[in-house]
Amino acid sequence: MGGAKILRRPDLGRLAPGCKADFSLVDMNHPYMQPAHEPVRSLIYSAGDRAIRHVYVDGRQVVRDGKVLTIDVEAATAGLVAGQRKRLKTVNQRDWAGRTAEQLAPPVYGTRERLPQARPVT
Repeated sequence: MGGAKILRRPDLGRLAPGCKADFSLVDMNHPYMQPAHEPVRSLIYSAGDRAIRHVYVDGRQVVRDGKVLTIDVEAATAGLVAGQRKRLKTVNQRDWAGRTAEQLAPPVYGTRERLPQARPVT
């Protein structure tokens, strides 16, 4: 209530009819939330979104049973991957020295496409 009072917003900071409501329900039995001695630390450093069961924004449920209800996550991910591939091809056009994305930020781990052909084991 302190922040809502400072903002002079009686519709914030409490759960009541007519008030704005943004809150999350966390599964305290989730293995990453254990031991439950420091739940905020467990949520931030271990559990992350895995322990979030339900989320409400402005009184409307946007996550149910850990699944986002407001966007098509698979379609958004596919769009992100396609956009990233497109932009990575043109990094050298935007770099002052004409370097590729791999030259600017070499991958930590090689992939099959990046690794040289392995010599046959004899």
